[in-house]
Amino acid sequence: MVGVAAFGVHPIITIAVCGVWLAPLHPDPNLLAITLLMGWGIGIPVNPLSGLHLVIQGRYGIDGYAFPRWNRVYTLKCLGTGIGLLYLYGALLGVSA
Repeated sequence: MVGVAAFGVHPIITIAVCGVWLAPLHPDPNLLAITLLMGWGIGIPVNPLSGLHLVIQGRYGIDGYAFPRWNRVYTLKCLGTGIGLLYLYGALLGVSA
């Protein structure tokens, strides 16, 4: 989700698509919801077309791809933390990866 968001696709679109694709697999609903929300939250800072980025770009004349470059380290840290938390939550639920 985060990789697709970096190309300009809004995370809501990928949430809708992933939800439809994963529903027949009957995943744990809480784990799926947490995963999709983390993808949404982490995908926004790298999306060059998010609403806040567009407003700031227009107001201050900043390059559209400056925000993803500036948020690169933050995004990687959030991804690492998020993946770790998802594995911990899955382990506590007894859900195998």
